[in-house]
Amino acid sequence: MDQIDLDRYLPPDAKDDSPGEKTDKTDRKPAGQPDYDPLRKLVHRTPQKPQKRAYVNWEDKLELYGYDLPDSVTRGGSFKIRLHFKVLKRLPANYKIFIHFDKPASRFHGDHKPLNGMYPTQYWLPGDYIISEKEVDIPLLTTPSGRYGVMIGFWQGSRRFKVKKGPNDGVNRSRIGYLRVR
Repeated sequence: MDQIDLDRYLPPDAKDDSPGEKTDKTDRKPAGQPDYDPLRKLVHRTPQKPQKRAYVNWEDKLELYGYDLPDSVTRGGSFKIRLHFKVLKRLPANYKIFIHFDKPASRFHGDHKPLNGMYPTQYWLPGDYIISEKEVDIPLLTTPSGRYGVMIGFWQGSRRFKVKKGPNDGVNRSRIGYLRVR
């Protein structure tokens, strides 16, 4: 898996290419040591392969190119959704992702800060491929079985990123697929 070059995030005077203990230049850890960096699996320089394809473009700054989601889940349980993004331009500060699982008269949410708040949107760089994961709980008592549309978008306060290309319900939410709840 292609990993991000962390040197590009460091100011020039912070790079250490002097002789001494050799490190893996992509992660600044001693070669052969365990990798405990939680972002390493979520920020890449090349696209990662999603389970399902989808396309949404927000304001020519960010694209969704796919997602990982089970086909069906069980009421009262939980599941993980992973959204695959490509950064086109610098983004404003602290946008959050909303995920609505909708069916008539019922909704449950997977709203979250991207990358669990560890890497806010204002630091995302053009050319990065970002995977944002969210573990979603399905309320047993308030979630009837059925087919739910998966609607996503970005928001900060009362402002939402505008959908420029891709599905748009008129309020800047994009339906990227469906989830069956049993």
